[in-house]
Formats: sequence, C-alpha cells, structure tokens
Amino acid sequence: MNQIVFNGNFVQANEKIAGTANRGLRYGDGLFETMKMVNGKILLDDYHRQRLFYGLALMKFKVPAGFTWDVLIKKATELARNNNCSVFARIRLMLFRDDEPLRQGGNGKVNYAIEASSLDRSYKSFHKEGIITGLHPDIRKSCDKFSNLKSANYLPYVMAAVWAKEKNWDDCLILNSNGRISDSSVANVFLIKNGRIFTPALAEGCVAGVLRRYLVDELPKRGYAVSETVVSISDIESADEIFLTNALYGIRKAAVFGKKMYAGEMSALLYKEFIEPMNFGN
Repeated sequence: MNQIVFNGNFVQANEKIAGTANRGLRYGDGLFETMKMVNGKILLDDYHRQRLFYGLALMKFKVPAGFTWDVLIKKATELARNNNCSVFARIRLMLFRDDEPLRQGGNGKVNYAIEASSLDRSYKSFHKEGIITGLHPDIRKSCDKFSNLKSANYLPYVMAAVWAKEKNWDDCLILNSNGRISDSSVANVFLIKNGRIFTPALAEGCVAGVLRRYLVDELPKRGYAVSETVVSISDIESADEIFLTNALYGIRKAAVFGKKMYAGEMSALLYKEFIEPMNFGN
C-alpha cells in the first residue's frame, strides 16, 4: 500500500484525511500543483514554487513560518522513495483551508497533502502521431487573476475533459469570456505560424502553466520568436502547427483540430531541444 503525506505526516493512502466539511471539497477552496520527478528531482521546481506561493497570497492563506518550499520538496522526495517511484514520478501537492462555513471566510490556515505515483514511459517521449483536439461549445473562462491559478475549483476543465471523452478527442480547447482561446482541459496552447510561436497571454484567462512560463522565458534565448497575445479560433485554424504544454507531458503536438490537420515538425524539434534533456535528467 502506497503512502501519502498529510500535514507533514506519512500515512497510508487509504486513510481518511478530510471530512465533508473540508473547504476544498465543499467550495473548491484550495490550490494544487502537479509536478514531474526525474531521478529524485522535481523538474522546474522554482517555477512551481513561485506559482504556488503567489496563489497562496492571492487567496489569503495564512502561511506559517515553518511552511516552506524546501520542506514540501523534502517530504515529496521522501514519499517518492517510500513508494518506489522516485526515478520517474507524478507528484501532486494539494492545499486547502481548515474546515469552516463559507460565510465565516475560513481562518486561512494551510492544510496540505502530497501524493507520489509512478509515471509510465509515454510521458518520456514525443508522440509523433499527435493528438486530436476540438473546442468546447459552452465554456467561457473569466479573465482575472484567479483564472491563472491551479485552483481546486476546476469545473471548466472537468467539463472540457468530459466533452473530449464524449467526442473521442484527446483534449479540448476552452474559450474565455471574450470568445478567444484560453487553454485546454489539461494544458496551455501554443501555435506556430510562419516560424513564429504564439500563446494566449495570462490576461486571456489561461492557467499560468510552469512549462508555458519556462518556454516563454527560454525560447527567445535560443533564437525563437515567441509572443504572448490574443489567439482567436481563426488563428488556430490558420496555424501551421499547434502544440499543447504541461508539466507532465512536456510538449504534445496537435494533429487535428476540428476539420483541420496539422504538421508537427517544429513541435518535434522543440520537444527534442527543451523537453528531452529534462526527461533524462540532463
């Protein structure tokens, strides 16, 4: 039986850690980070750290002095070793407030749980065949600071994933309240047009993905032109390539969006240059 960490303690994964009064369960009052571990190290850990603590501050959590990123990573690393998965693992960190009624606002005290489980080999290679995507007809994400968080209130993404499954797609793109592309059910969206790379700006309501930020930071350093901007449906349809990014898969090319088929040569090159070295601990 695998273990989990709850508020610093190692417990069995099937042990109850929260009741029905849990604010994360009742109201989606929480945050989470999904991280990739390779050879005992969290990839892009400083990007995860910055996003997490920004979210805690924005959501007015009370962070005690001993609650540090180093402590969390030490616990996650030990957990992965205990669960025999530290070579190649998914680490999920969940944070939520103490139990209190909604109108009392919560005392803001941080509770947390960590899970560690093995990742299969599909997360370690580029998928040459690409994925099938489409567009959800009804979801419209708001464009505010909270929309950039990895919030426990995940309804738009849950419904996008349900829609993708019903349509036999691999993923589903989501529009914002302005009718423009925000992100997908599990990833940030990038498009390539005439050798230039574009991605929806954070002001467009997308989650502030750690791999998205890494690529936006690193692409220009290696000679690639990248723009954070507004992306319309017609931009997607006229793109030369589309690729989706998250912390686990890295880069996945979209082979199909609606009725349009896409190439993936540049997406494959970007994977080889930016993702492959991380997957092998380089």
